[in-house]
Amino acid sequence: MNIVLSDPKEGKAYNKKTEEAAFIGKKLGETVSLDIIGLKGYKAVIAGGSDKDGFPMKPSIDSQGRKKILMTKGIGVKGLMKGERRRKRVRGNTVAKDIHQLNLKITEYGPDKLSDVFKKTGEEKKTEEKAEEKEAKHEKHEKKEAAAEEKAEHKKEQKAEEKK
Repeated sequence: MNIVLSDPKEGKAYNKKTEEAAFIGKKLGETVSLDIIGLKGYKAVIAGGSDKDGFPMKPSIDSQGRKKILMTKGIGVKGLMKGERRRKRVRGNTVAKDIHQLNLKITEYGPDKLSDVFKKTGEEKKTEEKAEEKEAKHEKHEKKEAAAEEKAEHKKEQKAEEKK
């Protein structure tokens, strides 16, 4: 399960993957303790989520499974004309084992800062990405230089042939 933690104080979101079935049976809007995923002292509200196929959780549907409902606006519906309704498939408001992403909004903070807890993995990823980008730029630059040298040599050969 992919857990997205939103921090309203900092205005940032942090990503945490877990194999544990930590929040199964909980409903949207419930307050949960984040001790289960390794954040001691933190509490959060379940704000939303989606299943493995991308169907969003809808707070007004009281079940774990998917339902096809007639909707005019809200979660799962994009830009309809005035008066238009569409039948859309959405998930219920209860967390099940096939929920792929769960969105949590932090309400109570623990002793550790979230930026410090998630800093290591985020910085390592950024450092690796920067190194890969730098290497790719370097290779691209070398290719351009080699192509320019070949072109210059080819022009010299053509001029030498024209003089003969």
